[in-house]
Amino acid sequence: LDRDPFHPGFFDAELTNGLTRYVTYGGAVSAPSENKAWYFGGSRSESGGQIFQPGADNATNPLYPSDTLITLDFNRELAEKWSNSTLPPGTPSRANPSVVWVPVGEQGILVVLGGVSYPGYSTGTTLSLNEAQSVSFQLF
Repeated sequence: LDRDPFHPGFFDAELTNGLTRYVTYGGAVSAPSENKAWYFGGSRSESGGQIFQPGADNATNPLYPSDTLITLDFNRELAEKWSNSTLPPGTPSRANPSVVWVPVGEQGILVVLGGVSYPGYSTGTTLSLNEAQSVSFQLF
């Protein structure tokens, strides 16, 4: 297959289908053997747009849980496919979770561990907007 030569450098891909690059504190994982990567949950601004430093004149803090799973399928080089799925009901978004891909079954599974729903550090005051939901649970 003939291709254009590779040119290293920053690539600012055009996202489609309602995707946004303005999500932070999520959990990322990749499965190179499957040519896929995922970004689970995290936080976004109220508008879903750019996020600026807390306390800045144009501050739009990431205070809102992102209820999405972003998938990148890079089976075709230079023709990656991005998709954005809303998390199923009962699947809470988490900030700073750990995510692993486990190679079981036909496609494998994603396992999400830890994280919090309303992290205190996202407000700039170190106080959670919802302290009861920002507490992580522990397995014994």
